[in-house]
Amino acid sequence: MKKIMKKTFALAVLALFILSILPAALAEEETGDVLDATPEPLKAKQAPGKQAKKVLANTKEGLKLTRERLQLLKEKHLQAREHFQAQKEKVMEAKKNVEACNEDAETCRKAKQGLRIGVKNHLVKTSDLILRSLEKLVDQVENSKALTAEEKEEALAKIAELEEELTAKKDEIESLGDDLTAEELREQIKALKNIWNKVRREQRWQVTQLINNKIGNLADKHEEYYNAMTVRISTLEDKGYTEAELAEVKEIAEEFREAMEDLKADQEAAEEAWANAKSSPEALEEAKEKQRVVREDMKETKELLREFVKEFNEVYKNNKVSDDVEETEIEEEVEDEEEETETEE
Repeated sequence: MKKIMKKTFALAVLALFILSILPAALAEEETGDVLDATPEPLKAKQAPGKQAKKVLANTKEGLKLTRERLQLLKEKHLQAREHFQAQKEKVMEAKKNVEACNEDAETCRKAKQGLRIGVKNHLVKTSDLILRSLEKLVDQVENSKALTAEEKEEALAKIAELEEELTAKKDEIESLGDDLTAEELREQIKALKNIWNKVRREQRWQVTQLINNKIGNLADKHEEYYNAMTVRISTLEDKGYTEAELAEVKEIAEEFREAMEDLKADQEAAEEAWANAKSSPEALEEAKEKQRVVREDMKETKELLREFVKEFNEVYKNNKVSDDVEETEIEEEVEDEEEETETEE
């Protein structure tokens, strides 16, 4: 009997730890100071789903979340992660106590009860961590400059549904008494894992959509960049610059044009892959791979933009005949290109 009980708890804890690895990955790239790590229960400030629904209403009015709000969410997520890890250590210690106890001893009964309670609390912390990750996703969607109002509305509505389902499950777990059984724990672990899988799919989809739309907007701007190059070259020609003086600048502009055509072709392929991205996990991975190809193309065009600015300035300053040529505009375009091509992996 003792062996059966130990195996039952071991299976429950093993399943829990398999689940716990997943949300922990959400905060891998987080940086900054962690808030006070004293394990305290994190309570939802709003009723299920209201956080996303409130932002959804704000999005329709064009409201942008402030930088302070983003920092607060980051700190709350770090705090949830710290509490999650602390509770995980408690469960590990409770498991050791069960393994070391003697059959029919009072200490053994208390150890098993402590393990069940510890697993329950760890499920609550896991729910908190997933909820914090959804809050971060809401901010990413709401503050995106690449998504349309309709796309934001659709995304936030889906996130609100997940928030409601997850908060309801968290409340259900918290309501379980200290006399809960191993079977009840297994059912809650299975249910929470199913919710996490849905959250993870939605997160991957939304992040991929954010990046895809942003990349698409940047790809469209390259025609403007090339036109700016040709205008500046024409301006120098009108001012009397010779073919020899402009040879290097023209060569770089031509290289940019060729790279731009490659970018357009790869972006079209990425758009086609994106259209099929929801059909299966494999299709989504293919779309992400196409995105990576486009980002590599953009690294090349960005470098060519830099080279053009450098060469243009050297030619212009060394052979200056007029103050009519504006030097800063294309440099600002390069800076915009560098800033906007920084996307999340």
